[in-house]
Parts: sequence; C-alpha cells; structure tokens
Amino acid sequence: VGERHLLNVVGKLARVLDGLGAVRVRDVTPHAVMAFRSKLVDSGLSHRTANAHTATLKAMLGWAVEAGLIAANPIQRLRALPEGPKHTRRNRRALTEDEITRFLA
Repeated sequence: VGERHLLNVVGKLARVLDGLGAVRVRDVTPHAVMAFRSKLVDSGLSHRTANAHTATLKAMLGWAVEAGLIAANPIQRLRALPEGPKHTRRNRRALTEDEITRFLA
C-alpha cells in the first residue's frame, strides 16, 4: 500500500464519518449512509465517487469484523448506486454563437 493510497483512504473515511456524525459503530446505519451518499450526489459528485466513499467505509467495517473488533458490518448489504453513462453528471453550458449558427443551418 502506497502513501498516496493511504492518504486517499484516510481522507474518504474522514469525510464519511464526519458527514455521518458517527462516533460509534452503532451510529453507522444504512439509512444514514444512504442520506450521506445522496448529499454527495446532490453536491455534484458522481455516483462512482459516492460509491467509492461508501465502499471505503464498508471495507473498513468488514476489516473490523474479520479482526473481531465488531460483531457485524451494519452496511454489508447496502447496494452501490448505479454507474455508467446514464448516471454520469455533466456540466451544462449555453451554446456559443457559432454553435447556434451551425445548429440552425
């Protein structure tokens, strides 16, 4: 594991846990994670990015189960948001004068 990867994981976990207001594992509920994920998407992030944050949290909790630190992963069954071309966010912009002329022609 590289240093850059570690920084990315720590950053994602910090963002998720801060967004959830989670202090204990019992604070991490599927509903809370879905609401946080919706906030990410509403702020302009893609489904893929929101899923990456959720996957990082899910992996951390899965590791905690394997290590015997917690009994169960509360978001183990949480499904990812759909990804792909239909769910890609694109910034809209007005057509330029040239584009309008070509379109009308």
